[in-house]
Amino acid sequence: MKNPRKNHSRASLRYCIRLAVFYILGALAIRVTCQSTSSGLTSGSTNANASPWVIAIRNAGISVLPSVVNAGILTSAWSAGNSYLFMSSRALYSFAVAGNAPKIFAKCNRYGLPIYAVVASSCFAPLCYLDCSTQAGVAFNWFVSLTNTSGYTSWIVCCIVYLRFRKARQAQGVTVPYTSKIQPYAGWICMFTFFVLLLCNGFTVFYPGQFTASGFLTTYLGIPLFLAFYFGHRLTIGRKYRWAYKPEEVDLVTGVEEVNADAEMWTRLEMTEQQQRGSTNPVWRVISAIWQ
Repeated sequence: MKNPRKNHSRASLRYCIRLAVFYILGALAIRVTCQSTSSGLTSGSTNANASPWVIAIRNAGISVLPSVVNAGILTSAWSAGNSYLFMSSRALYSFAVAGNAPKIFAKCNRYGLPIYAVVASSCFAPLCYLDCSTQAGVAFNWFVSLTNTSGYTSWIVCCIVYLRFRKARQAQGVTVPYTSKIQPYAGWICMFTFFVLLLCNGFTVFYPGQFTASGFLTTYLGIPLFLAFYFGHRLTIGRKYRWAYKPEEVDLVTGVEEVNADAEMWTRLEMTEQQQRGSTNPVWRVISAIWQ
């Protein structure tokens, strides 16, 4: 993120606006244009024909737009795949740089690309073809459930880290340029919510007559795996670190000078660009404020 001290608050506000416009209004549009009893929704189909947008367009008698929507779905899936590959490869690269993963993943080519991390992350992509077979689809569902459980667990950890950081900042009297008036209550609420979602992720296996050992393991396997990885790391490589630090002892100073210098650099660059650009079209400023 360019100039995070200035753009962090903007990004938070724009995220809420995008969430309201694209998700809430989109869900309302689907409810208005597509009936819940439509045969396309209740047929059990898993392809693009089950999309409520495609069904609504067909009901309206527009013959071309369903193909356009299908192309948009494929483009969105491709974009999501690129984003996840980027995040997973860079996360593996950062682990290697920090010494928490094999050093080979920290090597980059002449273009600055962590090629070994990208290749290792790409090896998991063909697993999506497991869903093409009925028997292999069971294994695919294992990975999907493991991914969902890992997502909830990671958000719980993020909430814990944020709450601990906030407490350390208050204990040391460190101020930040952007604050939220709903904190720390929002952090506690989010942590509790994700914890409930984690426990209720596979609530259907507890229905009378539907409990199976495989279904239970498929849903909740990620929890013991996370605990095994965490405590395994703490008891081996992480033994040199303390289990917890007091708020007064947390290091909030290392790297601050570099951040201040970076913020000053971005401020000068933005002032220079604004002077060179001069007054811009107000319509373009609105579009830039939404998408940047």
